[in-house]
Amino acid sequence: MTLHLSRSPEPLSPDPSLWLRLGSGRLRHSYEGAGPGGEALRGESKGFRGLVFTAGTSTRSREEFLHLLRAFGIEVVVDVRRFPTSQRFPHFVQENFRAFLEEAGIAYVHLGRELGGYRPGGYEAFMETRLFQEGILRLEALAREKKVVVVCSERFPWRCHRRFIARALQSRSWEVVHLIEPGRVWRPGTHV
Repeated sequence: MTLHLSRSPEPLSPDPSLWLRLGSGRLRHSYEGAGPGGEALRGESKGFRGLVFTAGTSTRSREEFLHLLRAFGIEVVVDVRRFPTSQRFPHFVQENFRAFLEEAGIAYVHLGRELGGYRPGGYEAFMETRLFQEGILRLEALAREKKVVVVCSERFPWRCHRRFIARALQSRSWEVVHLIEPGRVWRPGTHV
């Protein structure tokens, strides 16, 4: 996948207070060939700050998961599991996960404390906290530098808290693409 970023001078919002929070410029990017049958990720998007992917570990083997990441040129996995462990899939236990990703040349960052699920009062209430906002800022900083995928356990984003993280990013002018499998993606508002 080729990703081209350039600054666009138009403001992010007519509300100047939002400019300070989000930054003073938008990113324009174009991309093509993202994975097998890359048609779903071909074209140019104007007005976005950048692109963030999400994916679920699900029941995938180590090899299947690496294949998915490689198909989309992922450089950094941001693990947002609050409890980064798995009894059924030991390769997704945090230490093993980090090791096999780094062995494959993919960086690993854990933001489960800041962005993980299972919150008292519900995730949407948690999104209003300073901790969540700090997590989003850290995620944005990573995504400005590298091709990032936000990862948790559930394969389908509409069944987990990744959908809330995606909404927060979209409200801050990021494009979010959910990776279901190589050649199959979901963008909120479209059919899979």
